[in-house]
Amino acid sequence: MRNLAAAKRARCESPVLITTQGKPSFVLLLIEEYHWITEQAQPTPLQVMDSIPGGGDFEFDPAKLDTRLRIPDFELPLIETLLACRLARLKL
Repeated sequence: MRNLAAAKRARCESPVLITTQGKPSFVLLLIEEYHWITEQAQPTPLQVMDSIPGGGDFEFDPAKLDTRLRIPDFELPLIETLLACRLARLKL
C-alpha cells in the first residue's frame, strides 16, 4: 500500500502490515494500541524482582561500612606549602 490515507482507513479494520520485499517489516497501529502494548510489555523493576523464582525470602546482611572521619595523612612539606600559599594570599 503506497497511499498513507488508504493505510489509515485500512487500519480501522485491522493492523496494517508494511512489507519490504514481500516480508512483513513494520506494523501500522493506532497510538492507543501502541501505548497499551508498550505499557504491558515493560514490567516495573518490582515486577521483575517478584518474578525471580525463590527470590522472595532471603536474608540480606550487608557488611558494615567504616564511616568514621579521619584526618588525612598529608606529608608535612605539603602542608607547609599550602599554609605559605594561604598566608601569601591573605597578605595581598
